[in-house]
Parts: sequence; structure tokens; C-alpha cells
Amino acid sequence: MDITTNLAIFVTILFILVSIFQFLLAFGFPFGEFAMGGYHRILPNKLRIMSVVNGIALLLMGTVFLMKAES
Repeated sequence: MDITTNLAIFVTILFILVSIFQFLLAFGFPFGEFAMGGYHRILPNKLRIMSVVNGIALLLMGTVFLMKAES
């Protein structure tokens, strides 16, 4: 493995961790103080939807990183 592949794996792991955090926010866990300005402890429904969108986007970005590292 070269450095590019190692870094892509590292970045993908970071994306996965942040997407897990986003999905926990979407499920109503009280971590809202650490996200989206910290105004809400538990996110309202509109922000929960955005957390799901963010989580999916992060997973897709991690997939792109891994695909580009292999080529």
C-alpha cells in the first residue's frame, strides 16, 4: 500500500465516524450541543432530516475517496 491508499482509508474512517455522529443526532440522541451551532440539545425534525442527508453525503464521499485511491 502506498501513502495515498493509507490516507484514503484514514479519511474514510473519519467520514464514517462523523456520519455515525450525524445518524445519532437524527435518531434524537442529545448531542445537538456539539453540532449545527449548539443551539438545540435534541435537534428538531428539520435538523434531523439534515443530519440524515449529511450522514449519507459523508458515506458517499468516503466511497469516492476509496474508489479514487484504488485507481
